[in-house]
Amino acid sequence: MDRDTSIKIASQTIVGVMEVWKQCQVPIDKLVNEACTPGGISVETVAVLEKYNFKAAICEAIRKAVIKAEKLGGSIKADK
Repeated sequence: MDRDTSIKIASQTIVGVMEVWKQCQVPIDKLVNEACTPGGISVETVAVLEKYNFKAAICEAIRKAVIKAEKLGGSIKADK
């Protein structure tokens, strides 16, 4: 698969997941568990993300962004 196609698939997957999460109003781990059927694509994907500590990387990136925004005199506000 070429780079452009893989980027489009990944970005649309993220947009879709976030929209479902926003509409469902459930904890993200519950949504992930409901989507992951044994032996399915989602469970394989989650396993790889866990292997490479994706959650920690995202949390650290957000933390650094907040710190930088504060240093620049701004703030980050989350929409509900």
